Amino acid sequence: MRNYNRISSKNREEIMVYSANGNSQETIAKKTGFSQSTISRELKKGEDRSVYNPFLAQRKITLFVKHRYRTLKKNDSTWRVIQNHLAIRWSPYEIMDLLHKSANDATIVPVSEKTIYNYLNFLYEGGDEKAGAARTSPKRQNAQHEGNKKRGKPANITLIDERPEEVNARTVPGHWEGDLIIGKDHKSALSVIVEQQTR
Repeated sequence: MRNYNRISSKNREEIMVYSANGNSQETIAKKTGFSQSTISRELKKGEDRSVYNPFLAQRKITLFVKHRYRTLKKNDSTWRVIQNHLAIRWSPYEIMDLLHKSANDATIVPVSEKTIYNYLNFLYEGGDEKAGAARTSPKRQNAQHEGNKKRGKPANITLIDERPEEVNARTVPGHWEGDLIIGKDHKSALSVIVEQQTR
């Protein structure tokens, strides 16, 4: 199985053929060398009237790369989608997934989960109409991440990259996913817990 390799245009053409021939996600994963969860996300990304469209998937990825660290303004349709779904307690991952499915060139663009967390952090720290801006550059985010790692982590937790494959693939019900956001100077915290839905 590949480790963290990105899906190329050629891979997408292979996935289209395997999917059109009725192969299961598990079979496609084995044939292409990607994990089943990666294939599942890819099929969702390129879903077009119940059929996998590799060109649609590629276009969404291109949009995502272009806009993942973009600054969100209050009049942006993307900003409103994030705000509205946070209000009804969607998790950042669920919102990111929705933006990927709804992405188009004119109004809705996909952004990274990190951008949504930046928005949430800014709101939690008292942000105003500028809320939602990706205020930290990728380089600075990495530096902050390295600093945060030195503070240790809570005991008895399972990290995302340590989860069993059946959890990532969402084939088994009853699993929960939690996100913890620590406020400035560790003076406040916000926890978001959602139950993973099976596919």
